[in-house]
Amino acid sequence: MTTKRETVLNALRDARRDLIAAMQGVDMQAVLDENGGRLHDWLAYIAAWDREVLAAVQALIENDQGYRTADFDTWETWSSREVARRATWPEEQVRMDFGMVRLELISLLSQMEPNFFEQELETPWDRTRTTIAHLLEAVSIAHDRELTALLHEYKRTTNNEA
Repeated sequence: MTTKRETVLNALRDARRDLIAAMQGVDMQAVLDENGGRLHDWLAYIAAWDREVLAAVQALIENDQGYRTADFDTWETWSSREVARRATWPEEQVRMDFGMVRLELISLLSQMEPNFFEQELETPWDRTRTTIAHLLEAVSIAHDRELTALLHEYKRTTNNEA
């Protein structure tokens, strides 16, 4: 029988694998959404949120109830600030941050007991109660899948225009 831990870790890996495959052949400056979000911006966005998820998990492990996302007001404004902060980073640095933080997250989660994924925590950004499994599904996995879908749509429309 598959545990929640295995299910979530496999989903994290699969979503990232699918995203990396979808990124192939797409320029980092390619505009992917109606708000002008480039691939560079999307990778910065995903990395920033993965860092917050990683910090939330680490805080739970360390029993640190006081960890809060710095300068969080709304999801959109915090995300915009984090993307803007990384806007001048070289492409290689954005890609490295994007890759490394997920590896750190998976490495940490792989060490946890299966029941850890059912533990509740308060998200450090809006103080919502959720489980580790749901947090990973709603943030890290969902972000990868969202960008994968955007990349498929981008490729579909740019191939039709060519």
